[in-house]
Amino acid sequence: MFELGLVEDEITWKDKDLCLARLNAYNKNKYIKKEKERYEKCYKEFEEKYMQGSIEDWQFETLSMYLTVDPFKELRKILKPFDDMGEGIGLIAGTIFAIENKVDKKNNKYAFVSLINQESKIIEAVTWSSIYSRYQEFIKSGTKIMCLGKKKDTLFSIDEIKLLDEWKKELKGSVYNN
Repeated sequence: MFELGLVEDEITWKDKDLCLARLNAYNKNKYIKKEKERYEKCYKEFEEKYMQGSIEDWQFETLSMYLTVDPFKELRKILKPFDDMGEGIGLIAGTIFAIENKVDKKNNKYAFVSLINQESKIIEAVTWSSIYSRYQEFIKSGTKIMCLGKKKDTLFSIDEIKLLDEWKKELKGSVYNN
């Protein structure tokens, strides 16, 4: 008790209730500190393992929708609704939530991609082999992309892909910020 600094002199040492109270308080503080360190270690491991990305990424991964954050909010002013787009060249934004990889007769890979667009509608898009090979690293579930391509009926054929964040950076100071 003397080594721990809980008792200063012989008089305090003889008061057993005081010694016991101080020892219990010391052990409690020691326990709380140890538990806090253990909690922080577990929380850090959890963050590293499960909490990669932003809140919107977690929401989309868990619910396949955005609950509190809308990454496409600003785009509603710029982009036409998909149903209002005429057939031909158009621009769409969305988050990839499903990919169906295919192989053509020449053994080239292509993919059907399902996107949830800025209107929260599901859009079916196709990336033919030349486009797929060029943008393969972007075609992953959960990736937010901008696509330039051609609309025909309800299918969208992708010609060019950019990550949504890169596209927004390129538009800084233009229509996007107005």
